[in-house]
Amino acid sequence: MTRFRIPFVRPYIPLGAYDRIRQVLDSGWLTTGPVTEALEQLLQEKTGARAVLCTSSCTAALFLALNWWGIGPEDEVIVPVYTYCATANVVVHCGGRLRLVDVRSADATIDLDRLMEALTPRTRAILCVDVFGMPALYPELMERLQEWGRQKFVPRTERQERLGRPLVIADAAHSLGGWLAGKPVGQWADFTAFSFHAVKNVTSGEGGALCIHLPSPFDNSAIRQELKILALHGQTTDARKKWVEGKWRYDVVAHGWKMNMPDLLAALAYESLRVYEKEILSERKRQFTYYSRVLQEELGGRVCVPLVQDVNPLRESAYHVYALRLVGWRSGQRDALIARLAEDGIQANVHFVPLSGLTAFRRMGFRPEDFPVAWRFFEEEISLPVYPGLTKEEQDYVLERLIHHVRQMG
Repeated sequence: MTRFRIPFVRPYIPLGAYDRIRQVLDSGWLTTGPVTEALEQLLQEKTGARAVLCTSSCTAALFLALNWWGIGPEDEVIVPVYTYCATANVVVHCGGRLRLVDVRSADATIDLDRLMEALTPRTRAILCVDVFGMPALYPELMERLQEWGRQKFVPRTERQERLGRPLVIADAAHSLGGWLAGKPVGQWADFTAFSFHAVKNVTSGEGGALCIHLPSPFDNSAIRQELKILALHGQTTDARKKWVEGKWRYDVVAHGWKMNMPDLLAALAYESLRVYEKEILSERKRQFTYYSRVLQEELGGRVCVPLVQDVNPLRESAYHVYALRLVGWRSGQRDALIARLAEDGIQANVHFVPLSGLTAFRRMGFRPEDFPVAWRFFEEEISLPVYPGLTKEEQDYVLERLIHHVRQMG
């Protein structure tokens, strides 16, 4: 009999969400409307992005950005190999040519040297990934990309010519609330996609958002409106205008998709975002700090914690996934540790299997051995439970059992 049953994640539902959801239910209006717009405004305030559009998922947000940029068969898109498949799938669905690159051993974000080596005149976009909640190195990337663009970028469309370099999109599914060089995540990339999936720091059950932050002379508000239309089948008049405001007449100006966020889901995300720093982010940071302190004291260099706030004083994580690196371990040994923890009632996890190790991407010609840093990171990585509501007693139990097993197995 185990002392605890500790899931890997438990969604945090703030008290205000119950009243907010009830208000939406009582209003009789469940789909996209004023609550979704309020969430967009709040997210814009917290990130400082020039415009925000809520979507049905982070994946939808990434796809909309690539589609707006005109990605097609003639275009290469660079993606780090160490990410969830959604980041690369959107490139495939847009018809672009996927180029995978390896990651930094320090934090598993995209390796800028490998990225620069992968650039060709056909590189039209770069999808960075903020792994575990740690922002990628956007300032250096933008500086190097701007210089490369002046010399070698070959635009294919008027928009691409206007920007003068590949588009930079941040897959920030993990990093809402992260900071870099004095700016929050949401201001560094041309587009930043957030996730509100059930396991994320801020959740709506399912959902996402796209922050639009293109430089002048782009009109970010106009781009948002264009993407909003594409996210609703290309229809110019949404349901609320048709039925509540009585403006029934509509046109369909593009072959769009169904990617809008309904008010019912936005209500939960709004309340979570409203109390995010006070009730969610601060508690996750406390748990990260406690894990790191105890593990350093008990295991020293035998367990490496790759993502800690003071790795770079100008960069702060959103404390989404607490990832340990078990230095020198192999995946089979790591998996045995996860099995032992499961017997103790503790759910641990792995983030991620590199894309080059997944069947769909191996069929495209990618191989694990071509990305050695990511593959080593994968073999050594294990993620521990972190969420508001995880008690200190439960966290001590996780640490006790983890340390016991590592000492036995290491």
